[in-house]
Amino acid sequence: MKKLSFFAYLCLLASVTVTGDSEPPTLASASGSGTFTTVRVVFSEPLDESSAETAGNYALSEGVTVSAAALALEAGTAGDDTVVLTTSRQPEGTVLTLTVNNV
Repeated sequence: MKKLSFFAYLCLLASVTVTGDSEPPTLASASGSGTFTTVRVVFSEPLDESSAETAGNYALSEGVTVSAAALALEAGTAGDDTVVLTTSRQPEGTVLTLTVNNV
C-alpha cells in the first residue's frame, strides 16, 4: 500500500462546487436626504458594480430624475449592497416611488 502525505491525503478529499447566484438582490430600504437631491438605496446582498451604477436602472415618481448612481463603498467591501442615487430636486413632503430594474 502506497502511503500518502497528510497534505496529499487532504487534497484528495477536497471537493469544491461552484454555483451561480440564482436569486437577484431585493430592495431592503430607500431613504432621501436633507438636501433633497440624493436617495440611499440598500439591497439584500452585494451588487454587481456595472448594473448598480447604471442610472437608467432606477426611476423615481413625481418627475424626479436620476442623473447618477454609485455604490456607497467600493465593490467587494461591506458597503457594496448600497447605492447612492443623485437626483433632481425632490419635492418636500412627497412620498416617492422608486422603481429598480436590471440590478
